[in-house]
Amino acid sequence: MRLDDDIPANGGARVAVVCVEPVWEAAVSWLLRGAGCDVVGHVRDVERAEEVVADTEADVLVVDADREEIEPARLYRRIRDVRELRPATRVVAICRRTDHASHDAAVAAGARVVLREDALGLVDAVEHARPTDEGAAARLTLRQVEILRLVGEGRTNREVGRALWVTEETVKFHLANIYRRLSVHGRRDAIAWAVENGIVTEPPAAPARASSSRRVPARS
Repeated sequence: MRLDDDIPANGGARVAVVCVEPVWEAAVSWLLRGAGCDVVGHVRDVERAEEVVADTEADVLVVDADREEIEPARLYRRIRDVRELRPATRVVAICRRTDHASHDAAVAAGARVVLREDALGLVDAVEHARPTDEGAAARLTLRQVEILRLVGEGRTNREVGRALWVTEETVKFHLANIYRRLSVHGRRDAIAWAVENGIVTEPPAAPARASSSRRVPARS
C-alpha cells in the first residue's frame, strides 16, 4: 500500500484508490487531484480495501471494479466490508458496462457506479462525498472556488489557466462541472451566483466603449 502523505492537503475529499493497472491508477489520481481532491492512498488488490480505508480515513474509496481479477461476489463482499467498517466512507465503482455482473454487484453493495469513459461523472461522484463545510461555497471544491473567483474578476479561460498553471481545456472542464453543480446555464449565471454568495465581491466591469464622436478641430 502507498500512502500519499507527501501530497499537501487542499480541503477536498480524501480519496483512496483500488486499481490493478498502474497506468490507469495514475490517470484516475491525476484527474481527481486536478479536481481538488486529496488522493491519500493506493492499493492494487481489492482485498486490501478495508486496510487502505482504515489507514487513511478516506472519505471516498474508488474501485476499478470491472476487472477479470475481481469476481463479482468478491467485489460485493469487499464493498460491504468497507461500508460496515467505516459507514462515512462512500464507495465509487468504475465499470466498463452497465450490463455486467460487476456493475450489479457494486450497486447491490451500495456503491455509486460510473462508467469508465465518464470523467465528469467520476469527479462529480467523488466531490459529492467531500467533507461538508458551512456556507454556500461548500458546494464547490477549493479549486472550483478559485476558478470561479478568477472568472468573476473578468478573466478569460486562458488567463485563468495561466494564473493557475493549468491548460485552457482544464479550465473549461472545471467550469462545466461548476455549472452542473450549481445548476446554472453558463458563465454569467455562475458569476451572479458567486456574487450573491460572497465568493466574488462584485461582478466584472463591462469594457468601456470607445467614443464614436469625432473631435472637430477648432476654427482659427
